[in-house]
Formats: sequence, structure tokens, C-alpha cells
Amino acid sequence: MKNKIERIKIVQKPIRPGLTVVPNWRPSPLPNEGANLLAAALAPFASPGPAYLLGDEDDRTTGFAEEILYCRLSVSLSPGGVPAFAFLGGSGIYRDATKPNLLEADVQDFVTGLASITPSGLPALYNADAPNILVKYPCYIVIELHPPAGLKFVNGDAALKLQSDLSDRYCNLWHYGVDWVATRDVSPTTEDCLLIYFGVVTVAEASLRENDRFNINLQTGDQPDATLIVVDPAIKNRGPKPPGMLLPSVKAKEKELA
Repeated sequence: MKNKIERIKIVQKPIRPGLTVVPNWRPSPLPNEGANLLAAALAPFASPGPAYLLGDEDDRTTGFAEEILYCRLSVSLSPGGVPAFAFLGGSGIYRDATKPNLLEADVQDFVTGLASITPSGLPALYNADAPNILVKYPCYIVIELHPPAGLKFVNGDAALKLQSDLSDRYCNLWHYGVDWVATRDVSPTTEDCLLIYFGVVTVAEASLRENDRFNINLQTGDQPDATLIVVDPAIKNRGPKPPGMLLPSVKAKEKELA
């Protein structure tokens, strides 16, 4: 049955991240390719399910990204409770008017600049319900973690994994240690990691309202007494509406302005 968009207002329920806490965690010995079954690696503890690695996309000469979503992600923890998240001021959308398509080198330059300055005046992100992230165009997503003392992205493993095999949609995961040395696919084993970025190669039609669940892998403490905290928000993949998909009220407004 097709939705009658003229009469029905579609209200999406909020996506509430789940939480998995795994004491005495160690990096998975499984190969860093293909599907990585988190449940097997963390048994007998609860798990949010299978976790897949991001893909690889060569964009050194032809970029796919139209913008960078800069997410300054604040995290607060309460004993026995779900972490609270928020996007801090300074978060926003970066575009380069001289480059309709950004290369991975451009996002690396953007991240390197963050070591000395926080951008200001950026347009706001498309959503405020952190840690969910809404995308509308092919882009790179930079997540800069602002946690309480002792919390960081996981050491020696991917800080972000997908709950479905969408390696053709999400790619090029990089981790930055506090020394600003970057490692691909897997985070540093000893340096604390508080910043990652990855690419969104393709976006879905907005009408599909796709929510791609992923895992943010956080860690408190160090080996051998580390505790893994897995939060599973969603990338709300909402490409721009194609021609002919505008709501009647929007069409009327455009006609009025014509």
C-alpha cells in the first residue's frame, strides 16, 4: 500500500541506542576482514549482534564526498545507566565552494587542522538526536569524542562497525590517537583514540527512511582490565528527495514564488 502523503503525516519514532557492557575485554583475535561476529568474540556476554567492517574506496583522484559532517560528540556516563550523548557547539557541516567533490586528502587536512583550532560558523548538523547521525549527501563523517576521563574509543580494534554488511555504502575508517598519528581500519593499540572519520559513498532516497544501525565501540581502562562499552545508534540515511517527490505544500510554495 502506498502512503498518501497528502493526508498522512509520517512521524518517525526516535531511535534509542542500546548498550552492551563487557568487563575484562580484549581485542578480538578474528581476522580484520569480512563479517566479524561480535557475539562470538564476547561470549558469554550480551551482544548487539553481528558487526561488519567498513569497506575501502579509492578516492585519491575522484572524490565522492560533497561535504564533511563534523560531530563533536559529548558522552556522559552514570553508574548502571545508558550513556547520555549530545553534539557540542562547533559541530556542523563543512563544504568547500571551490571543490564540489572532496577527496580523502581534504578530510585529512580538515582533521589535521582540528589539532590547533575548532571551526566556527559552520551550518548546523541535520539532526540533534546524538549519537544518531543523519546524512543527506555523500560525505565524510568526523566524530570527535568528548568523554569523561578514562573513556575512549576502543584500542586495537575498529571503533565503529556496521550491524549489516553495507561495506559498499560506508568506507575508509581512520582512527587518530592523541599523538595525531592516523591508523586505518583498526585503532592504535596503546595510544588513546578520541577521533575517527569514515566515508558515506551512497545515500538512499529520502522516502525509504533507512536507518543503518552501527556500533560505536568505547573502552574504559586498559588491558588486561579494560571494559568494552558498545552503543548502537543509527546513521539515518536520507538522500535528497528526487524530482516529483515534493509534498503538495512545498509544490504550492514553489509555485507561489515562481
